[in-house]
Amino acid sequence: MGGLGRARIDTTRGKLSYIHASATDGRYIFTATVPDNKNKTKFVISKALMADWTLSGEFEPVAEALKDGRKLGELYVTGMVYENGKLYAVSKNFNTLIVIDIAPESIEAAYGLPTELTDIRGLVKKGNTFEVVDHNRIVTLQMN
Repeated sequence: MGGLGRARIDTTRGKLSYIHASATDGRYIFTATVPDNKNKTKFVISKALMADWTLSGEFEPVAEALKDGRKLGELYVTGMVYENGKLYAVSKNFNTLIVIDIAPESIEAAYGLPTELTDIRGLVKKGNTFEVVDHNRIVTLQMN
């Protein structure tokens, strides 16, 4: 990590998987893998200590109820934010916002987003309000 060029966390998985979103709690940086041509089944959250950019851990979140035939690895996370022990992530596949509780390493909730959003990028959380970028416009979403 560091120097000129693209930053990277060097891991074995890093040579095989890509990420499009990250979040930080100020001490760690969290990343989420996206599907590629070789793997559409695994969804991995990685955690690296920001002090030295060394990988500290990885986990595959547990999801209690998925639709038949679906895998978490189909999610294409393009925005993520950390707050109070949870990661909030938006997936442009399936227009979904998922809440990942880091301590039990599980999906706590999932919310469908409006179908009008077709190119979700980025995520900002302000209380119960989320902002996403969709086709170069900021869209505000209110969660109850």
